[in-house]
Amino acid sequence: MTGGEARRTPHAVVQGRFLREVSAVQRDARGGLITRVKFGADATVRVVADTGSATLPITADRAEIAAAVFPGGPPPGRGEAEGFPVTSPPRAVHAEILHDLGLHADALSGYLGGGVVYDEVRTDGRTATVVTARDGHGRTVDLELPLVSGDPVVGTPYTLMERLHERGR
Repeated sequence: MTGGEARRTPHAVVQGRFLREVSAVQRDARGGLITRVKFGADATVRVVADTGSATLPITADRAEIAAAVFPGGPPPGRGEAEGFPVTSPPRAVHAEILHDLGLHADALSGYLGGGVVYDEVRTDGRTATVVTARDGHGRTVDLELPLVSGDPVVGTPYTLMERLHERGR
């Protein structure tokens, strides 16, 4: 393993953990929507919701995230349940996408050459979530995921890697 590979893997793991925490907050939000998660180069993350925004350390937990973007709201529960019915509201599907991205972030370090780094996850809350990521070669890709489709959202992180891999050909 080269030094570059060693640096990418923990970064993916840390980003993945943060996205799982954000997912838990979104799942338990009482009507609020996290519209943007933007990873900074300095181990911070900008989280924007329709009720507030904050720049947090990438190590923030779900209670810290919830307090920052949904002030006065109840603390999030465990938020780890997976899967929603296809007819779930777009907000619930967005939470599932965040969870999927986070859960599989570390596995992507070895998939098709790996090295994925998430730059941003954003949503309009009605029609789509867009994931912007880059690989170890600096190639970037935007992956738009519908929030109101008849098909469940599956394999999102792997689709992202496949699109990055196609750009490298």
